[in-house]
Amino acid sequence: MPKAKLRQDNIRSLEYVGAAHGKAQCIYWDLALPGFGLRKFPNGRGSYVCSYRVQKRKRLVDLGRSDSITLEQARRFFPRTPRVGGAARLFSGVISYLYNLFF
Repeated sequence: MPKAKLRQDNIRSLEYVGAAHGKAQCIYWDLALPGFGLRKFPNGRGSYVCSYRVQKRKRLVDLGRSDSITLEQARRFFPRTPRVGGAARLFSGVISYLYNLFF
């Protein structure tokens, strides 16, 4: 997977990199914040993701579409210590953040 220094001005310019028949997503991992990235799809849509592990299995959480929230909002929400409290804490945080953002 490619790595990039994610900035608000280069989010839209990053393009999908991958085979036409192969992967359905391409994730640009942020160099400044490990575990945080931008997932791009072949149709050009993008979303911010968070990577973490639970019982030795890698999981991805979608933090929001890149056209709906800014990079700074996604970074503010990104958990600094996802291992504390496990996946339940992470998902409850996602739900409460999105509720406060849109309602």
